[in-house]
Amino acid sequence: SAGAACTRCERVPNPYERAVSVIGRTLEAFDDDNLIPAFGFGDRRTTDKSVFALGEGGAPCRGFGEVLSQYRSAAGSVSLSGPTSFVPLIDQAVAAVRQTGAYHILLIVADGQVSNRQANADAIVRASDYALSIVMVGVGDGPWDEMEEFDDELPQRRDRKSTRLNSSH
Repeated sequence: SAGAACTRCERVPNPYERAVSVIGRTLEAFDDDNLIPAFGFGDRRTTDKSVFALGEGGAPCRGFGEVLSQYRSAAGSVSLSGPTSFVPLIDQAVAAVRQTGAYHILLIVADGQVSNRQANADAIVRASDYALSIVMVGVGDGPWDEMEEFDDELPQRRDRKSTRLNSSH
């Protein structure tokens, strides 16, 4: 009825949260220190030039539960804006690999199109020289053409082996 109070309201996770949660639970078993550098991008402040840390004071998050918690907090206070670029995020991941000397997995959850295809392709090629895997998870309707090109058509990557999961077939 009109005016009735909600006695058991639950917040429904958005598509980004669902993707991070599912993939995070899968990858968490392979993380030996449970410290996850987590960053946001594509907001009005950073645009396509930088990233912002999700962890307090720039510290890594402790597990994917904290990644999700910090994401929820950030999502409520940032204004998303174009253009979108993965370059600062890829560069941040490369810097982490260089600093730690350890293998990392960069999980990018995004809605598709990037603003400067060549700059993003160049960043992926540069990253292929490091102990870094880049996993792109798309949410929404795309467009996904550029993401498929990044997967299939960058022959100058050092290691061109890749696996694509296609849930539509």
